[in-house]
Amino acid sequence: MKKYIILLLVLLLAGCGSSGGEDKDPVDEKDELLSAFTIDLNVSGDVFDGEEYLVYLMRPGILEDEPGEATQSGYYGPFETVSKKVVIDSDFNWDLDWYIEDAASNNEKLHIYVTTKEDIYLRNPLNDPVPVEFVENKDDETKADVKYGVYKELIKVNVTDAYPDGVLSLTFPDATFVIKLTFDTPPSQSAFEVSIHQPDDSATDGISMVRIGRMARAFQYWDTPFFKDDNLKAWSGYIVVRNIDTNAVIEYEGYPKKVEFDENGQCKEADIIEIRMP
Repeated sequence: MKKYIILLLVLLLAGCGSSGGEDKDPVDEKDELLSAFTIDLNVSGDVFDGEEYLVYLMRPGILEDEPGEATQSGYYGPFETVSKKVVIDSDFNWDLDWYIEDAASNNEKLHIYVTTKEDIYLRNPLNDPVPVEFVENKDDETKADVKYGVYKELIKVNVTDAYPDGVLSLTFPDATFVIKLTFDTPPSQSAFEVSIHQPDDSATDGISMVRIGRMARAFQYWDTPFFKDDNLKAWSGYIVVRNIDTNAVIEYEGYPKKVEFDENGQCKEADIIEIRMP
């Protein structure tokens, strides 16, 4: 008798596990649409402790694909991360709600892009685009609060914090030498003139009027580029920064800094020289 009972139990247990999940509803159909989700960055590269990032939502085709080209409009953001995370919530955010609805109504998934805090014009996104799909809420009871939502509460994004290989300036990818202005607080000026002046022992300050230089602008991340055609071979001189409005020389930290270039036009000190402005 015991053998028959055991056999019956085995058959019943086998029958319970034989459906293969065919009767289960898709997980998304059971989940509630959410107005908010968290983006969690998985960052690799030579990263400083506490480094934070900017996160953008963007419709397909908006990002400029030319190296160094600025993307100035058409995106939503940026959102600044805290501990490599950011929460994006469309609840009571009408601008974001409109952006999401406009994309969803055209069957477009929004793309997530991440940049360094410096790279506000998305010249060098640090990740491959990660799509996020917003779904129209068709529940009459809740759609007044959440018109479009997501099913994923957490989205992980892999980020590589690095410049493109061989690039010294995001704005000028073909630059061979860069003078970069840095500031403790953003300046009121939108531009400065940055030049390398050859030495002149007969001048009062030892600096001649023979120079090569360009404008440094906030829009270009305060980079002053020099190129192969500038022919800096065996050149030497002092870095001079001038106020674009008054033409006055600005005595930055360590002024006047001297730079020298070898027979190949490479700066002997470094490819990028930072000038800390007062």
